[in-house]
Amino acid sequence: MIAITAAGLLKLAINYLQALIGEKAMNLMRKELYEHILTLPLGLFRTTQPGMVVASLMTELSTAGTFAGMAFAVPLTNVLTLLAFAGYLLWLNTKLAAATLLIYPIVVFIIPILQKRANKANKKRVDLSRSTSSHIAESISGIHEVQVHGAFAEENRKFSYLTDQLKKIRIRWSLFRFGIKTANNYFVGLGPFIVFIFGGYLVMKGQLELGAMVAFLSAQEKLFDPWKE
Repeated sequence: MIAITAAGLLKLAINYLQALIGEKAMNLMRKELYEHILTLPLGLFRTTQPGMVVASLMTELSTAGTFAGMAFAVPLTNVLTLLAFAGYLLWLNTKLAAATLLIYPIVVFIIPILQKRANKANKKRVDLSRSTSSHIAESISGIHEVQVHGAFAEENRKFSYLTDQLKKIRIRWSLFRFGIKTANNYFVGLGPFIVFIFGGYLVMKGQLELGAMVAFLSAQEKLFDPWKE
């Protein structure tokens, strides 16, 4: 009961901390942006709708404020949760905890490699998407010249090349994205497998009580979500 009550209160405190940081950041950005808008040249206000200024100040900053709150509170929460449950696992059984926690250094090595390649592929995807969009815009804006000179084949060739390259890079990007998810899920599933095999061996040898093994499994499940985050 103490643990459940403490967990609920801590969750409330985390959400409050996240909201507090987010609201303070958004309030500061809103004030600075408003101060900046008031000093802009008058010519800008003749061509800018008031609704756009209102949306910039009131709506669009909400996302940035929410992110600012999460950027501090979420990593802090995950780190503290990992340390707490890792300590609890070591307290339950040092050998079994060491066997299961050895998985995580491997993940720390593999996942960043996949993530780096996914980010690189994603950058290429974005750049190529922009190039394709620019080509479409140029073709449509210059459609008169295209039709006058009969350059249909040339335009189709350029567009086909861009879309083919975009298809390849999107497939590569998707492969790395799904690879990260697959690797995470694989190691998540590997943890209980080690507990059942090695933990069962320790139970049969009398080095671990069955109740402790059940508690170990329950605690290990709580370790997965903050680890993945």
